[in-house]
Amino acid sequence: MPSNPTNLVNPQDTPSGAGVSPEPDHADRGAKELASYLNDHLAGAAAGCRLAERLVRTVEDPSMKGMDLEVQRDRDALRRLMDDLGVAQSRVKQATAVVAELASRAKLRLGSAGQDDLERLLGIEALALGVEGKLRLWRSLQAVRRSDSRLLAAPLDDLVRRAEQQLTTLEDLRLRTATACLSGSA
Repeated sequence: MPSNPTNLVNPQDTPSGAGVSPEPDHADRGAKELASYLNDHLAGAAAGCRLAERLVRTVEDPSMKGMDLEVQRDRDALRRLMDDLGVAQSRVKQATAVVAELASRAKLRLGSAGQDDLERLLGIEALALGVEGKLRLWRSLQAVRRSDSRLLAAPLDDLVRRAEQQLTTLEDLRLRTATACLSGSA
């Protein structure tokens, strides 16, 4: 019988893979998936911050005042959570998100053919989609918290409430902007 210098066991060489785990440990896989999930959301948060900053400057509506700061606070909360969990931040994903946000600016301008109201409407809708994604992140983490005690100290309930309030604000603004833009009334 040939020797196995690396002491690796092929699961197919043992009855029913006895004593061999062909897949990584479930906890390891879950940790990797959580890290990827959080980094995807952090990348989205980077793009959301840039979009919120631009909308606060261009949408002349009192309801938008401070929205950019709230979105930044939420991104910072996600960064702290990642640090607390020992999850490294992916610079590649963040850079990709910035590039995507810059490309979306061109798309918004092209799609609106220079019409400022339509560009604002599309921007508000894009930000609302991002906030909806953030809300789903916080809710997912609330569900995971039941089985991962590392999340017990995270202020997820507060983050959910803030995202819900942001969505309410954005939806009201979106409907008013849509009415003004799409009906032709001022």
